[in-house]
Amino acid sequence: MTTAIALRDVSLSLGGERILDGANLALPVGATGVVMGETGCGKSSLLRLLLGLPGYQREDRAEIGGIVEVRGASIFDLGSGDLQAMRRSMGLIKGAGGLIENMDIRRNIGLALAYGTSGLRVDQVAARCQAVLEDLGIEHLAQPGLRPVALNLEERVYAELARTRVAEVDILLADDPTIGLGVGASQRVVDRLCEGAAQTRLIATTWLQPYLERADAFYLLADGRIRLLGDADALAACDHPWVRAELAGGHRV
Repeated sequence: MTTAIALRDVSLSLGGERILDGANLALPVGATGVVMGETGCGKSSLLRLLLGLPGYQREDRAEIGGIVEVRGASIFDLGSGDLQAMRRSMGLIKGAGGLIENMDIRRNIGLALAYGTSGLRVDQVAARCQAVLEDLGIEHLAQPGLRPVALNLEERVYAELARTRVAEVDILLADDPTIGLGVGASQRVVDRLCEGAAQTRLIATTWLQPYLERADAFYLLADGRIRLLGDADALAACDHPWVRAELAGGHRV
């Protein structure tokens, strides 16, 4: 089976702090993987690593070892142009913090097609945005001038998801997309996030329960290592205290 995302003996330090220490992961094409762990264990940094650490500067003192591959290509061997192209072909959902606040929602979701690289006309971009909004049931967010500040947390996640669907990405990364949401809203978001089989997804979360019936593989990130736990049935045999607590009822009411 072809691997979409692979880490081989990866180490990562940022500002002198060790984030990953000999981490390994292999996620097949088309699979949905969930990386779980306590707050601060390095999940967000793992996702940014897969994008080539965008936004990090020399003064952040990033030190990387091992091999990080996306679609079989080592991302740190890519030139700047190829790295940017790879990033455009991947989607990132950041929960409450992924929208550009000074743009309205329609411009936010069409952003990936706005740089002239898609080959689509303006009217074609608009039509694709509208179709995605209607499919997600959030066409009311397309009104001109409506900005992220007016949205609730659930709507913000849907708007980010719409952006990735408009761009037709084949790899989707999601960083704790249900953070701040209640049980019902979280399950709705996860159901939408994981629907369809044509996409590879890697989702980082501090809350396990909404993914039990949606993910193909679960991974535990702790002490800089990534431990493959298996599918939902295999989780029952995991003896890690955090996982046991999640399976016993989680930390939300």
